[in-house]
Amino acid sequence: MRAKSRESHPYYMYEEIRLQPDYIEKLLQNIEVATVLEWIAEEMESKQRILLTGCGTSQYVCLAGESIAHEIYQGKKDIQAVSSFELLHHWELGESDLVIGVSHSGKTHMTLQALDVARSKGATTAGICGFSDSLLKEKVDYLVDTGYPYEKSLAHTISYTLSTTVLLLLFGKNLLSGSMESLPDLLRQALDLDEQLLDQSKGIGNEVNNWIFAGSGCTLPLAMEASLKIAETSYLFSMGLDLEQLLHGHLVMCDRKSLVVMIDPPNSSRDRVKEAIQAVKAVDAQTILLTSKPHIYEEISAVALPLCISPLKPIVHAIPIQLMAYYSAVNRGLNPDLIRRDQEKYRKARQLYV
Repeated sequence: MRAKSRESHPYYMYEEIRLQPDYIEKLLQNIEVATVLEWIAEEMESKQRILLTGCGTSQYVCLAGESIAHEIYQGKKDIQAVSSFELLHHWELGESDLVIGVSHSGKTHMTLQALDVARSKGATTAGICGFSDSLLKEKVDYLVDTGYPYEKSLAHTISYTLSTTVLLLLFGKNLLSGSMESLPDLLRQALDLDEQLLDQSKGIGNEVNNWIFAGSGCTLPLAMEASLKIAETSYLFSMGLDLEQLLHGHLVMCDRKSLVVMIDPPNSSRDRVKEAIQAVKAVDAQTILLTSKPHIYEEISAVALPLCISPLKPIVHAIPIQLMAYYSAVNRGLNPDLIRRDQEKYRKARQLYV
Protein backbone atom coordinates (compact mmCIF):
# COMPACT_ATOMS: atom_id res chain seq x y z
CA MET A 1 0.00 0.00 0.00
CA ARG A 2 1.37 3.42 -0.99
CA ALA A 3 2.06 5.90 1.81
CA LYS A 4 -0.35 8.79 2.38
CA SER A 5 0.64 11.74 0.21
CA ARG A 6 2.28 14.78 1.75
CA GLU A 7 1.00 18.30 1.26
CA SER A 8 4.20 20.34 1.42
CA HIS A 9 8.01 20.23 1.50
CA PRO A 10 9.68 17.93 2.40
CA TYR A 11 7.89 15.53 0.06
CA TYR A 12 8.84 11.87 -0.14
CA MET A 13 11.00 12.55 -3.19
CA TYR A 14 13.22 14.83 -1.12
CA GLU A 15 13.43 12.31 1.69
CA GLU A 16 14.44 9.54 -0.70
CA ILE A 17 17.03 11.70 -2.45
CA ARG A 18 18.70 12.16 0.92
CA LEU A 19 18.52 8.45 1.76
CA GLN A 20 20.60 7.41 -1.26
CA PRO A 21 24.11 7.47 0.29
CA ASP A 22 23.07 5.22 3.19
CA TYR A 23 21.25 2.68 1.04
CA ILE A 24 24.03 2.54 -1.53
CA GLU A 25 26.48 1.96 1.31
CA LYS A 26 24.34 -0.98 2.46
CA LEU A 27 24.17 -2.31 -1.09
CA LEU A 28 27.96 -2.21 -1.46
CA GLN A 29 28.27 -4.26 1.74
CA ASN A 30 25.52 -6.77 0.92
CA ILE A 31 27.08 -10.24 0.74
CA GLU A 32 24.00 -11.84 -0.83
CA VAL A 33 24.03 -9.28 -3.65
CA ALA A 34 27.76 -9.85 -4.17
CA THR A 35 27.18 -13.61 -4.46
CA VAL A 36 24.41 -13.28 -7.06
CA LEU A 37 26.51 -10.81 -9.06
CA GLU A 38 29.39 -13.29 -9.08
CA TRP A 39 27.05 -15.89 -10.60
CA ILE A 40 25.89 -13.41 -13.25
CA ALA A 41 29.51 -12.40 -13.97
CA GLU A 42 30.34 -16.08 -14.59
CA GLU A 43 27.47 -16.26 -17.08
CA MET A 44 28.84 -13.16 -18.83
CA GLU A 45 32.09 -14.94 -19.59
CA SER A 46 30.36 -17.49 -21.82
CA LYS A 47 27.96 -15.11 -23.59
CA GLN A 48 28.50 -13.18 -26.81
CA ARG A 49 26.06 -10.39 -25.90
CA ILE A 50 24.80 -8.84 -22.69
CA LEU A 51 21.56 -6.93 -23.23
CA LEU A 52 20.18 -4.55 -20.60
CA THR A 53 16.47 -3.82 -20.82
CA GLY A 54 13.82 -1.78 -19.03
CA CYS A 55 11.20 0.96 -19.39
CA GLY A 56 11.09 4.56 -18.18
CA THR A 57 13.68 5.27 -15.49
CA SER A 58 14.77 1.63 -15.69
CA GLN A 59 15.65 2.15 -19.36
CA TYR A 60 17.93 5.02 -18.36
CA VAL A 61 19.49 2.76 -15.74
CA CYS A 62 20.28 0.39 -18.61
CA LEU A 63 21.77 3.18 -20.72
CA ALA A 64 23.86 4.25 -17.74
CA GLY A 65 25.00 0.64 -17.38
CA GLU A 66 25.96 0.54 -21.06
CA SER A 67 28.01 3.73 -20.71
CA ILE A 68 29.70 2.40 -17.55
CA ALA A 69 30.54 -0.85 -19.36
CA HIS A 70 32.01 1.10 -22.28
CA GLU A 71 34.27 3.07 -19.93
CA ILE A 72 35.45 -0.15 -18.29
CA TYR A 73 35.72 -2.57 -21.22
CA GLN A 74 36.30 -0.10 -24.09
CA GLY A 75 34.31 -2.26 -26.51
CA LYS A 76 35.92 -5.58 -25.54
CA LYS A 77 32.51 -6.87 -24.40
CA ASP A 78 29.27 -6.47 -26.34
CA ILE A 79 27.00 -4.82 -23.76
CA GLN A 80 23.99 -2.92 -25.08
CA ALA A 81 20.96 -1.18 -23.59
CA VAL A 82 17.74 -1.94 -25.45
CA SER A 83 14.26 -0.78 -24.49
CA SER A 84 11.94 -3.63 -23.56
CA PHE A 85 9.59 -2.80 -26.44
CA GLU A 86 12.43 -2.90 -28.98
CA LEU A 87 13.84 -6.09 -27.51
CA LEU A 88 10.46 -7.79 -27.64
CA HIS A 89 9.55 -6.80 -31.19
CA HIS A 90 12.80 -6.34 -33.11
CA TRP A 91 15.58 -8.56 -31.72
CA GLU A 92 16.56 -12.15 -32.44
CA LEU A 93 17.72 -13.77 -29.22
CA GLY A 94 19.39 -17.07 -28.44
CA GLU A 95 21.58 -19.13 -26.14
CA SER A 96 24.56 -16.82 -26.62
CA ASP A 97 22.69 -13.93 -24.97
CA LEU A 98 22.43 -12.79 -21.37
CA VAL A 99 19.42 -10.50 -20.90
CA ILE A 100 19.27 -8.39 -17.73
CA GLY A 101 15.90 -6.79 -17.00
CA VAL A 102 15.53 -3.80 -14.68
CA SER A 103 12.18 -3.13 -13.00
CA HIS A 104 11.90 -1.51 -9.59
CA SER A 105 8.40 -2.86 -9.00
CA GLY A 106 9.15 -6.22 -10.57
CA LYS A 107 5.92 -6.05 -12.55
CA THR A 108 6.64 -3.82 -15.55
CA HIS A 109 4.58 -5.61 -18.19
CA MET A 110 6.74 -4.95 -21.26
CA THR A 111 9.94 -5.92 -19.45
CA LEU A 112 8.39 -9.15 -18.18
CA GLN A 113 7.23 -9.98 -21.71
CA ALA A 114 10.69 -9.33 -23.13
CA LEU A 115 12.28 -11.59 -20.51
CA ASP A 116 9.70 -14.31 -21.22
CA VAL A 117 10.56 -14.29 -24.91
CA ALA A 118 14.31 -14.17 -24.20
CA ARG A 119 14.03 -17.21 -21.97
CA SER A 120 11.91 -19.10 -24.49
CA LYS A 121 14.68 -18.55 -27.08
CA GLY A 122 17.31 -20.03 -24.78
CA ALA A 123 18.83 -16.82 -23.42
CA THR A 124 19.99 -16.65 -19.82
CA THR A 125 18.05 -14.02 -17.87
CA ALA A 126 18.71 -11.91 -14.80
CA GLY A 127 16.72 -9.21 -13.04
CA ILE A 128 17.35 -6.14 -10.89
CA CYS A 129 14.43 -5.26 -8.64
CA GLY A 130 13.41 -3.63 -5.37
CA PHE A 131 11.25 -6.60 -4.40
CA SER A 132 12.78 -10.02 -3.75
CA ASP A 133 9.39 -11.71 -4.20
CA SER A 134 7.85 -10.30 -7.38
CA LEU A 135 6.67 -11.36 -10.82
CA LEU A 136 10.16 -10.61 -12.11
CA LYS A 137 11.55 -13.41 -9.96
CA GLU A 138 9.55 -15.93 -12.00
CA LYS A 139 11.05 -14.69 -15.29
CA VAL A 140 14.76 -14.79 -14.50
CA ASP A 141 17.52 -17.23 -13.64
CA TYR A 142 19.13 -14.73 -11.25
CA LEU A 143 17.56 -11.90 -9.25
CA VAL A 144 19.39 -9.01 -7.56
CA ASP A 145 17.42 -7.28 -4.78
CA THR A 146 18.43 -3.61 -4.52
CA GLY A 147 17.31 -3.41 -0.88
CA TYR A 148 14.75 -0.58 -1.10
CA PRO A 149 11.31 -1.96 -2.02
CA TYR A 150 8.78 0.63 -0.92
CA GLU A 151 9.67 3.77 -2.82
CA LYS A 152 7.11 6.30 -1.67
CA SER A 153 7.66 8.82 -4.47
CA LEU A 154 6.64 7.85 -7.99
CA ALA A 155 9.51 9.99 -9.27
CA HIS A 156 11.81 6.98 -8.64
CA THR A 157 15.07 8.55 -7.52
CA ILE A 158 16.58 6.01 -5.16
CA SER A 159 15.62 3.08 -7.40
CA TYR A 160 17.57 4.72 -10.25
CA THR A 161 20.79 5.07 -8.26
CA LEU A 162 20.52 1.67 -6.54
CA SER A 163 19.89 -0.19 -9.81
CA THR A 164 22.70 1.69 -11.55
CA THR A 165 25.01 0.81 -8.66
CA VAL A 166 24.14 -2.87 -9.17
CA LEU A 167 25.32 -2.61 -12.79
CA LEU A 168 28.43 -0.74 -11.65
CA LEU A 169 29.20 -3.60 -9.26
CA LEU A 170 28.57 -6.18 -11.97
CA PHE A 171 30.81 -4.58 -14.58
CA GLY A 172 33.44 -2.88 -12.46
CA LYS A 173 33.91 -4.69 -9.16
CA ASN A 174 37.31 -6.16 -10.01
CA LEU A 175 38.61 -2.96 -11.59
CA LEU A 176 37.03 -0.18 -9.54
CA SER A 177 36.81 -1.59 -6.01
CA GLY A 178 38.77 1.30 -4.47
CA SER A 179 36.68 3.91 -6.25
CA MET A 180 33.43 2.20 -5.26
CA GLU A 181 34.31 2.48 -1.59
CA SER A 182 34.24 6.26 -1.97
CA LEU A 183 30.80 6.27 -3.62
CA PRO A 184 28.65 6.90 -0.48
CA ASP A 185 30.85 9.83 0.57
CA LEU A 186 30.75 11.29 -2.94
CA LEU A 187 26.96 11.13 -2.79
CA ARG A 188 27.02 12.95 0.55
CA GLN A 189 29.19 15.63 -1.03
CA ALA A 190 26.60 15.96 -3.79
CA LEU A 191 23.88 16.42 -1.16
CA ASP A 192 25.87 19.36 0.21
CA LEU A 193 24.81 21.24 -2.95
CA ASP A 194 21.20 21.24 -1.72
CA GLU A 195 21.06 24.83 -0.49
CA GLN A 196 22.90 26.18 -3.53
CA LEU A 197 20.52 24.39 -5.90
CA LEU A 198 17.51 25.64 -3.93
CA ASP A 199 18.72 29.24 -4.25
CA GLN A 200 19.47 28.71 -7.92
CA SER A 201 16.02 27.25 -8.55
CA LYS A 202 14.39 30.43 -7.28
CA GLY A 203 16.32 32.42 -9.88
CA ILE A 204 15.19 30.25 -12.79
CA GLY A 205 11.62 31.47 -12.67
CA ASN A 206 8.37 29.63 -13.30
CA GLU A 207 8.09 31.07 -16.81
CA VAL A 208 10.73 28.56 -17.96
CA ASN A 209 8.77 25.77 -19.65
CA ASN A 210 11.40 24.18 -21.89
CA TRP A 211 14.28 22.29 -20.26
CA ILE A 212 17.18 20.80 -22.22
CA PHE A 213 19.82 18.67 -20.53
CA ALA A 214 23.07 18.13 -22.44
CA GLY A 215 25.43 15.33 -21.48
CA SER A 216 28.19 13.21 -22.98
CA GLY A 217 29.75 9.85 -22.25
CA CYS A 218 28.53 8.59 -18.88
CA THR A 219 26.41 11.71 -18.32
CA LEU A 220 24.37 11.34 -21.54
CA PRO A 221 22.01 8.74 -20.00
CA LEU A 222 21.75 11.01 -16.97
CA ALA A 223 20.67 13.88 -19.24
CA MET A 224 17.84 11.66 -20.48
CA GLU A 225 16.87 10.65 -16.95
CA ALA A 226 16.96 14.32 -15.92
CA SER A 227 14.57 15.14 -18.74
CA LEU A 228 12.18 12.45 -17.53
CA LYS A 229 12.32 13.79 -13.97
CA ILE A 230 11.33 17.30 -15.09
CA ALA A 231 8.45 15.86 -17.12
CA GLU A 232 7.25 13.68 -14.24
CA THR A 233 7.54 16.24 -11.45
CA SER A 234 6.81 19.58 -13.17
CA TYR A 235 4.81 18.41 -16.23
CA LEU A 236 7.03 20.49 -18.53
CA PHE A 237 8.54 19.83 -21.93
CA SER A 238 12.09 18.57 -21.55
CA MET A 239 14.68 16.57 -23.45
CA GLY A 240 18.07 15.00 -22.87
CA LEU A 241 20.67 14.92 -25.62
CA ASP A 242 24.39 15.17 -26.26
CA LEU A 243 26.01 18.58 -26.29
CA GLU A 244 26.65 18.72 -30.03
CA GLN A 245 23.05 17.81 -30.88
CA LEU A 246 21.98 20.95 -29.04
CA LEU A 247 23.79 23.01 -31.66
CA HIS A 248 22.45 21.07 -34.65
CA GLY A 249 18.77 21.91 -34.70
CA HIS A 250 17.55 22.09 -31.12
CA LEU A 251 18.94 25.56 -30.51
CA VAL A 252 16.20 27.01 -32.71
CA MET A 253 13.55 25.97 -30.18
CA CYS A 254 15.26 27.92 -27.39
CA ASP A 255 14.13 31.34 -26.22
CA ARG A 256 13.76 33.29 -22.98
CA LYS A 257 11.50 30.54 -21.60
CA SER A 258 14.19 27.89 -22.09
CA LEU A 259 16.86 26.52 -19.77
CA VAL A 260 19.86 24.50 -20.96
CA VAL A 261 21.68 22.44 -18.31
CA MET A 262 25.10 21.07 -19.26
CA ILE A 263 26.18 18.07 -17.18
CA ASP A 264 29.92 17.74 -16.55
CA PRO A 265 31.31 18.01 -20.10
CA PRO A 266 34.74 16.42 -20.67
CA ASN A 267 37.79 18.68 -20.33
CA SER A 268 38.57 18.28 -24.02
CA SER A 269 35.27 19.97 -24.92
CA ARG A 270 35.91 23.17 -22.96
CA ASP A 271 36.04 25.45 -25.99
CA ARG A 272 32.91 23.87 -27.48
CA VAL A 273 31.07 24.28 -24.17
CA LYS A 274 31.95 27.98 -24.12
CA GLU A 275 30.66 28.36 -27.68
CA ALA A 276 27.45 26.55 -26.78
CA ILE A 277 26.86 28.76 -23.74
CA GLN A 278 27.39 31.88 -25.84
CA ALA A 279 24.97 30.57 -28.48
CA VAL A 280 22.30 29.75 -25.89
CA LYS A 281 22.60 33.18 -24.29
CA ALA A 282 22.41 34.83 -27.72
CA VAL A 283 18.82 33.55 -28.08
CA ASP A 284 17.95 34.78 -24.55
CA ALA A 285 17.81 31.31 -22.99
CA GLN A 286 19.26 30.53 -19.57
CA THR A 287 22.16 28.14 -18.96
CA ILE A 288 23.44 26.20 -15.98
CA LEU A 289 26.82 24.49 -16.11
CA LEU A 290 27.33 21.56 -13.74
CA THR A 291 31.00 20.58 -13.70
CA SER A 292 33.45 18.70 -11.51
CA LYS A 293 36.24 20.98 -12.77
CA PRO A 294 34.96 24.57 -12.48
CA HIS A 295 38.52 25.96 -12.56
CA ILE A 296 38.72 25.40 -16.32
CA TYR A 297 35.68 27.68 -16.77
CA GLU A 298 37.00 30.63 -14.77
CA GLU A 299 34.84 33.23 -16.51
CA ILE A 300 31.65 31.12 -16.35
CA SER A 301 29.49 30.68 -13.26
CA ALA A 302 29.18 26.96 -12.55
CA VAL A 303 27.89 24.52 -9.95
CA ALA A 304 30.87 22.53 -8.67
CA LEU A 305 30.13 18.79 -8.68
CA PRO A 306 32.11 16.23 -6.67
CA LEU A 307 35.16 15.05 -8.61
CA CYS A 308 34.91 11.36 -9.52
CA ILE A 309 35.88 8.90 -12.24
CA SER A 310 33.55 8.61 -15.23
CA PRO A 311 31.84 5.28 -14.30
CA LEU A 312 30.60 6.85 -11.05
CA LYS A 313 29.12 9.94 -12.70
CA PRO A 314 25.68 8.48 -13.59
CA ILE A 315 25.19 7.87 -9.85
CA VAL A 316 26.99 10.76 -8.12
CA HIS A 317 25.77 13.45 -10.51
CA ALA A 318 22.20 12.15 -10.32
CA ILE A 319 21.66 13.82 -6.95
CA PRO A 320 22.04 17.45 -8.16
CA ILE A 321 19.80 16.64 -11.13
CA GLN A 322 17.16 15.12 -8.85
CA LEU A 323 17.28 18.15 -6.55
CA MET A 324 16.84 20.47 -9.53
CA ALA A 325 13.74 18.55 -10.62
CA TYR A 326 12.41 18.50 -7.06
CA TYR A 327 12.73 22.25 -6.55
CA SER A 328 11.29 22.94 -10.00
CA ALA A 329 8.10 21.18 -8.93
CA VAL A 330 7.95 22.64 -5.43
CA ASN A 331 8.45 26.19 -6.74
CA ARG A 332 5.43 25.63 -8.99
CA GLY A 333 3.29 24.44 -6.09
CA LEU A 334 3.30 20.83 -7.33
CA ASN A 335 3.70 17.58 -5.42
CA PRO A 336 6.61 15.79 -7.16
CA ASP A 337 5.65 12.40 -5.72
CA LEU A 338 2.40 11.90 -7.59
CA ILE A 339 3.18 12.19 -11.34
CA ARG A 340 -0.48 13.23 -11.73
CA ARG A 341 -1.88 10.01 -10.26
CA ASP A 342 -3.99 12.31 -8.06
CA GLN A 343 -5.81 13.58 -11.18
CA GLU A 344 -8.66 11.40 -12.41
CA LYS A 345 -8.00 11.95 -16.12
CA TYR A 346 -4.39 10.80 -15.85
CA ARG A 347 -5.25 8.01 -13.43
CA LYS A 348 -7.79 6.66 -15.92
CA ALA A 349 -5.29 7.00 -18.76
CA ARG A 350 -2.79 4.91 -16.76
CA GLN A 351 -5.43 2.20 -16.32
CA LEU A 352 -5.73 1.84 -20.10
CA TYR A 353 -2.37 0.07 -20.34
CA VAL A 354 -0.50 -2.36 -18.13
